[in-house]
Amino acid sequence: MKSKNRKITVDNQVYLWNFTPKHALVNEMWISRLYFSPYDDKSKSVTCMFQSPVTYPTGCAFNEGFLAIRNGQKYEINLNQPKFVAEVIKFMLDKKVDFEQDKQYHFREANRLLKEMGYVEEIFDLMSTKLGYFILDEKNEQFKGQISWLGKIVPVFLKTEDNYDEHNFYFILDKLQVLLENQKKEDFDFRKFASQKLTVLANNWRDDDVEPMEISEEVFSNRISVSSIKLDDSGKYAVYFHDGGLFGGYQIMGYGHLEVGMIVVNMELDNWREPEYPTYWGDL
Repeated sequence: MKSKNRKITVDNQVYLWNFTPKHALVNEMWISRLYFSPYDDKSKSVTCMFQSPVTYPTGCAFNEGFLAIRNGQKYEINLNQPKFVAEVIKFMLDKKVDFEQDKQYHFREANRLLKEMGYVEEIFDLMSTKLGYFILDEKNEQFKGQISWLGKIVPVFLKTEDNYDEHNFYFILDKLQVLLENQKKEDFDFRKFASQKLTVLANNWRDDDVEPMEISEEVFSNRISVSSIKLDDSGKYAVYFHDGGLFGGYQIMGYGHLEVGMIVVNMELDNWREPEYPTYWGDL
């Protein structure tokens, strides 16, 4: 649905603008579109594309009020409100746009513009790649994103030992690419290893009234599936599996390395949590 143009005045100049909160859905991210043009010359225009997670509780974050901090003060950024739109337009005209040089501008990763304006929130640190969008989670010192694993979307966490800059991000992304290129074989090997180590335990958990037949390694392997992956720049990984009802909904956790495969697998009694490497990892 096309948004209706509205008028706004910035530095005594009238502009037309509109905001489309849910312009497109890409890799589980809402793409929102902010457009503005001089009122007296519609051949000139600026289009900014913002991204926000679909899991934001009230819908599109930039339409409902996205919490950010600037100079220690909290703001709810709503790009459907003239106050914030005027601020964005003024910043663009002062820093990014010169209609004397070009008539049309298109900013595909406009979240970074908000960060340049002084707003702080992890969603502004989006890295756009052919694998999808990744967010820098500075608090936990990692990048978070989602990938397609055998046709299903699963969370992925990328961790580096050094600075979380763009260079190191793309370095570890190459490691992830290796895993994804061989995902069919890796997935088979993950599940086979888990079935060899945990089928006996699964039968100990089995309720004869609910599941009268003994669980074989093949049945075990076919019932579990990868639910999330954590990878670091040395090639170590941690993998969570959906248990397929084998352990009453508890998670299965595997650890390994890209060069040697999976090394250890356990059934986790905790509720779902972000994948972590075991404390004894360095001794493996």
